[in-house]
Amino acid sequence: MWMALGVCLLEALEPRPSVSVRIIVAPLVSAHSTWTSKLDALGLRRLSRLPITAPSGWLHRIPGELLLFEASDTLRARLALDALRDSPEIAWAEPETERTTCDAWMTPPVSAPAQAPPPPTLPPQFPNDPLFRDGRQWGLRNAGTPYAGRAGADVRALEAWSVSRGRDAVILGVVDTGIDPTQPELGGQLADGSPRIRSAFNTADPRESVHDSIGHGTLVAGVMAARTGNGTMFDSLGVAGVCGGDGSGNAGCRIVPVRVTHGGLRTAGTFAIANGILHAAGAGARAINLSFAGSSPSRAERLALATAIARSSIVVAASGNDGYTAGSAARWPAAHAAEGLCIQVGASDSFDERANFSSFGPGLDLLAPGVEVWGTSMTYRGSTGYQFPGCVAAAGTSFAAPFVTGAIGLVAALRDDLLPDDHGPLLRAAARDIGPAGFDATSGAGVLDLERTLQLAARDRAVWHAELAPSVSLAARDSLRVGEPGIAILDSLGGQARVEWWFARAPFTLPDSLADSTLDAPALAWARASRSRTIRDDRTPPWLSTWAQVTRSGPRRYEATGWLARVVDPRAERLDPALSRWIPCPPESARIAVTALAARRMATNGPAPAPASTPAFAVSPNPFRGELSLSGRPGDRLAILDLAGRRVARITLDARGRGQWNGQNEARRRVPPGLYFARRIDGREVVRLVRLD
Repeated sequence: MWMALGVCLLEALEPRPSVSVRIIVAPLVSAHSTWTSKLDALGLRRLSRLPITAPSGWLHRIPGELLLFEASDTLRARLALDALRDSPEIAWAEPETERTTCDAWMTPPVSAPAQAPPPPTLPPQFPNDPLFRDGRQWGLRNAGTPYAGRAGADVRALEAWSVSRGRDAVILGVVDTGIDPTQPELGGQLADGSPRIRSAFNTADPRESVHDSIGHGTLVAGVMAARTGNGTMFDSLGVAGVCGGDGSGNAGCRIVPVRVTHGGLRTAGTFAIANGILHAAGAGARAINLSFAGSSPSRAERLALATAIARSSIVVAASGNDGYTAGSAARWPAAHAAEGLCIQVGASDSFDERANFSSFGPGLDLLAPGVEVWGTSMTYRGSTGYQFPGCVAAAGTSFAAPFVTGAIGLVAALRDDLLPDDHGPLLRAAARDIGPAGFDATSGAGVLDLERTLQLAARDRAVWHAELAPSVSLAARDSLRVGEPGIAILDSLGGQARVEWWFARAPFTLPDSLADSTLDAPALAWARASRSRTIRDDRTPPWLSTWAQVTRSGPRRYEATGWLARVVDPRAERLDPALSRWIPCPPESARIAVTALAARRMATNGPAPAPASTPAFAVSPNPFRGELSLSGRPGDRLAILDLAGRRVARITLDARGRGQWNGQNEARRRVPPGLYFARRIDGREVVRLVRLD
């Protein structure tokens, strides 16, 4: 029988008749259907609506919107969930759960000299922010003195800033308790007169502003993107942010603040958080910081994380602060990092060790500084009655996560051809190992290393995206039991069935234009779960999500793998033959999305052929002399690349799916004869072109 997740969550609530409970409903059809009468009869009040479009890789039933209702007590909420559980008009329903900020404490500036003489190795001019210069921002640069710590136990910010300092074309989201828009380290105008803070929104109460009332969101934003190199602020203070620009014409990355809390609370509901993620993604945020955590999963959050990736955003989530009591327990939504839906960040201290309070549940990716982290404070008195003088220090994984969000800002400012779920593997590959050799449960891949990250993402390294069509082979016969409804064939069989497990395998070789490794940086390759159409070989998952992995099999050779399940349960014989027996799809539709990132080299035979059985676009004639005709899906954007991987032209197919390239580059000059490549902008197919003289 089904163990419906929403019902299990509600049963964890003690019966408190006087306490109102909110539930999230995901209808398959219009809200003017018969199920609404059931909620009306129970006296539930509709509070909010969130339109949503699920990504193409979503495996469970897809709602068209999320609705938030309030019941006057837990009994009515329980009855409502029971009434909706088996409704054919409902994809799912769940109680809204709360998330709490992942902070431990905040302290005002101490009396140490704000502009102590810089160490002799520190550049004399940049950055000139006082709390960076005197060593208190140890997370950015740790000299070991005058404050406690070990020299070098930092994120290598100074070295990274010689390569990238962020730029205003890159937008980062902060889903939190709000922000102080008047904080000069955060707001203000850019060189073109436009505001640095944009698209602010309050999902907890859209009628109210995003002004922070407790300071948490303001500090998170400051760690991520406080203006760097803008000197002394607030008498003798001032901080640097990870991607805060150069103090001159570059103000760093823009900020989209989303408030998800009410009043002076440190808690937020999962509906408001899901809404905040989607708002920031819709506003163009490349990465979205989320420094909240809770003990139970939410389908609304999971759907929002997947949708954000489909909208070119990745969420960076704090791992939680339960390291003392239940460190290995899953904390949500960060635990969705195990499915590739976000990046989970724990906290390190100034001695390059995991902070004792930092949680290390499933899906931990890496650590970043989270003890005595200095950043921006509100410039007005908050709900606590305290007012800090422009800067404040705090501890918690809340303030480790924005180091990583800022790191993505630096990478995105350097290059814009990485996809949202490329950032997690890149950051893990670059992390500084601090625990047992290799990846481990308590520290993930290690501590964030900005210098190494930008080295691996350097402009002279090429990125290659592909979707591979795997071959499949029968590996085992067993069962599959999924705890969450929404898979049609399993729903018809009560959630459990006898299945065949088929191993999906797609070997691939690096394109000839990519070098296997260089002295400074090896070639990297990884799978992207969001675009793959295979699953994990887990016999009893709580829900189904796409999954794949890539392993190196030899020089320049890799293997992408995943799994398919085929229902062979005798009970399925009575079901509609049109109902697919394959999960998540038949073998001919299976795909494994992969990314390779490596140094460029001169190609000898061109890149590897498009891995899919048929490319999504065609070119003719090929070879060509005058104009080249391209055809495919209407609106597709294609890039023309030279042998070194540099883009020379870009073509958008018209409403009929047609386009032409006249052999000119973007400066309208004829390109020389030779070998070129046409590639989808999202990198999924490549076609080799030959231009004749």
